[in-house]
Amino acid sequence: MRRREFLALLGGASVLSLPVQAQQPSRPVVGFLSSRVPEEAAHHTAAFLQGLEASGYAIGRNAAIEYRWAEGDYQRFPRLVSELVKLDPEVIVTAGTPASLAVQRGAPSIPLVMVAVGDPVGTGLVKSLAVPGGNSTG
Repeated sequence: MRRREFLALLGGASVLSLPVQAQQPSRPVVGFLSSRVPEEAAHHTAAFLQGLEASGYAIGRNAAIEYRWAEGDYQRFPRLVSELVKLDPEVIVTAGTPASLAVQRGAPSIPLVMVAVGDPVGTGLVKSLAVPGGNSTG
């Protein structure tokens, strides 16, 4: 056996003998921000959960959702967005133009998926519908 082959074999054997550390599965966090109360958005929230499950995400198993509700008080948005940012979500989903604007201002580096937004171009949420740009889509 040549020297290089021997060293490669020895190196491989030493790596295989190391104890294996179990890697904890990561659960992506999805932030959800709405201007409404949970009861008013129950139908939409259920559809959102069905869509996640159809895409292979099971809440509690391989994904987590953090809901924040402004309950009609738009003054709460900065605090609610700040709470979501601290959770380091993979994405924030918003319902409504005011919630989307609050996330765009308070979390410009986190991807934003908007639903039920009236005029995303006119409000400045996106550059155009064809090419939204930035971190926002819908």
